[in-house]
Amino acid sequence: MTSHLIYADDRCLLRLNGPDVVSFLQGIITNDMALLETNTSLYTALLNPQGRYVFDFFVIKGEEPHQFWIDCPKSRASDLIKMLSFYKLRADVQIKDVSAMIAVVLQPHGEHPQAALQNVAMIHTSDPRHPSLGVRSLIPIEHLDTFVTTRDLISYEQQRIQLGAPGELDLIPQKSLPLESNFDIFNALSFTKGCYLGQELTTRTKFRGETRKRLIPCHMTTPLDPLQSMDITADTLLVGSVRSIAYPHALAFVRLENCHFVDDNMIAYCQGKPIALQKPSWLLY
Repeated sequence: MTSHLIYADDRCLLRLNGPDVVSFLQGIITNDMALLETNTSLYTALLNPQGRYVFDFFVIKGEEPHQFWIDCPKSRASDLIKMLSFYKLRADVQIKDVSAMIAVVLQPHGEHPQAALQNVAMIHTSDPRHPSLGVRSLIPIEHLDTFVTTRDLISYEQQRIQLGAPGELDLIPQKSLPLESNFDIFNALSFTKGCYLGQELTTRTKFRGETRKRLIPCHMTTPLDPLQSMDITADTLLVGSVRSIAYPHALAFVRLENCHFVDDNMIAYCQGKPIALQKPSWLLY
């Protein structure tokens, strides 16, 4: 079987080196760096002191001692570097954007990598968010044309959205809360590690069970107009709003108390068009 490989050209790769990398990241990210003692990668976030989302990214263990990679959205990479540099202080950590040399390549779940790709890839890692999101590989840019079959992310985005995993358009910096953004569902949060930025509010919300809003998947039969309002209504009640779209699928940010699922679906309307809100298997509300 030939692998269907996707070049994620919307991603940026940062290389972190230095003896203080682990302790530096451990003190600021929402996940536990100790996971990388047995795993190749983890999904995590940076919050502000009030516990609201600022960045999300993957941390991938490098092949050399004291080396780690950060796989993050390209559109916000320069801001992430600035924030990391700000918190680095005197820690012995070097941060470098290596996107011009190394690419992030996605391989859908269930496909077997070409043997030749195994030989040139620097890192292969299963997506730490969910097995259905496949494998992420880091390969030198010069090998892209040999292995990559597409740059079209639509099928990958459809799979992400159907699971309910947040993407760049679903997260609002300085506003989104990690539990409302499903970070707990997709393995971005540790509730057993020591302190990190924004930990107090996140932990308190988790153990009080106060998550009243969530990102949930939905299905459309008619495309929406991106220039019109994305509000979702049921009767006259505002339920929430559509965030990211990979037609016919989308993620909606909703107030759970306004969602009344029947057979795991709820029919609502956006721009006057029917939209089916779907109750994911992980939603216990």
